[in-house]
Amino acid sequence: MPRVRHPPRRKGVYWWSPELADLRKACIRARRSYTHSRRRRIRDEERESQLYAAYNHARATLKLAICRAKEAKRQEMVEGLERDPWGRPYRAALNKLRAQGPPPYGDPPAGLPLRGN
Repeated sequence: MPRVRHPPRRKGVYWWSPELADLRKACIRARRSYTHSRRRRIRDEERESQLYAAYNHARATLKLAICRAKEAKRQEMVEGLERDPWGRPYRAALNKLRAQGPPPYGDPPAGLPLRGN
């Protein structure tokens, strides 16, 4: 039997940064502490609400930082497009616009007869 092969690791997104990684770790830590407090047999409602507020704050901070990072990279790409229109932004757009396969309804390849003829 052939060996099991794992799918290739996903590439990082272009807007990710170490600061976002730190915020994500803090968000995950806050979420885990909140869910851990909810699983306790003797629950402390006050502490639970504090942990939930801390988790919501960490999540909102992470979302805001991600939005800002995306916007900054988008702005950087626009400025790069204005400086060099045939450089990296052009190649990125070309890669997105490239067809994945033949069009569903179009001219048949050369040498093939048309249907009904």
